[in-house]
Amino acid sequence: MKHFLTALVLMLTTTSAFAGFTGSVTATNDYIWRSMGQGADMAFQVGIDYEHDSGFYAGVWTSDIDFGGDVDREIDYYAGYSTALIEGVVDIDVGYIQYDYQGSAFDFKEIMYGLSFANGLTVNYYNVESSDVSTIEVIYAVPFITVVDVELIAYDFEGNGTEVFGAVEDSIAIRFSKSVDDNVSLGLLVGEDLLTGSNYYAFSFGVEI
Repeated sequence: MKHFLTALVLMLTTTSAFAGFTGSVTATNDYIWRSMGQGADMAFQVGIDYEHDSGFYAGVWTSDIDFGGDVDREIDYYAGYSTALIEGVVDIDVGYIQYDYQGSAFDFKEIMYGLSFANGLTVNYYNVESSDVSTIEVIYAVPFITVVDVELIAYDFEGNGTEVFGAVEDSIAIRFSKSVDDNVSLGLLVGEDLLTGSNYYAFSFGVEI
């Protein structure tokens, strides 16, 4: 998996020259996924995205994790289509995500439907393939704070649970982010870890390529 991460970083240095391709490298002290800590004390994350003018997009993203044993890396593959539903008012997004945990029992796939409104509200619905497990994600970008970007995030989990989700409750988190320049950003995600019951403070440093 170290070879995969190295290859992905090398691809970032070459794909950024091609139209439609962007990349990102992020370091965080606590990788949080939907208010659930993913175990790694320090996580390095790399992603490559492709976006076409038609609205089609695809990408691959990877992060350090620690699920015990040999499960220490997550690789996500995703693709979808995004377009304006009502120009200047609301956009619609339909996507497919495959979560790969090195071929372990944690692997799963999701179908995603999203609506993004011009007022800063985003609502996403995720359904785990061949399962009754689903998640509603609501994100609101607070418009009147200009010093930093502030987002309020809420999750509603439904279904009997799987090895991935377990028995989790609904959650609320807040995310602060600040662009240092066009390519560098700082972030802080604050909330309660649904798996441990303790509060998390996930700091991040990201670079876009």
